[in-house]
Amino acid sequence: MPAPVLVILMGVPGSGKSTVAAQLKREKCTRGSVNVVSYDDLFDEIAAGAASRGGQEGNAGSSSFDVDSWHASRREALGRAAVLLQVASDEGRKDCSGGKAGKSKKGEKVGEKEQTSVTALDSTLRLVVLDDTFEYRSMRREARRVARQVSDLCNLLYV
Repeated sequence: MPAPVLVILMGVPGSGKSTVAAQLKREKCTRGSVNVVSYDDLFDEIAAGAASRGGQEGNAGSSSFDVDSWHASRREALGRAAVLLQVASDEGRKDCSGGKAGKSKKGEKVGEKEQTSVTALDSTLRLVVLDDTFEYRSMRREARRVARQVSDLCNLLYV
C-alpha cells in the first residue's frame, strides 16, 4: 500500500492551481482518495468568522486585509493537512494488514518504478493536496515538515 503523498501546488495567482486541485479531486473515483486543502477557502472562512465576531461586514468585499486571519488560516491549513495525511496513513496500514503487496517504504522517492506499482494499485493512491501560492521557501518548508511527520512523500508542482 503506497504511503500518502502530500502534493504542494505552487504558482502565481491565477495560474490554475485551484483548477488542477479540482481536477485531481474529480479523478479520485478512479485513482483513490484525494483531499484538497485550499488556503484561500480557509482564509475566507476564518476572515468571515472574525468579521462577524467583530461586527464588520467581512473581508470578501472589503479592501482591508486581516493579518491575524491570514496567519490563522495558514496554521489551520497545515493542521488539516497533517490530520488528513495521518488518517490516510492509518487507513493504508489497516488495508494492508493482511498482505504486503504494494506497500511503500518510508522515505522512498516516487520514481518510474514506483509509478508503475502505484498505477497497478490505483484504488489505493492517497493524496493530500495543498493549494496556495507558496511564494516563500519557508512556506514550502513548513508543508514538507508536515509530510515528513507521516510519510516523507512530498511533491511540489509549479503551476
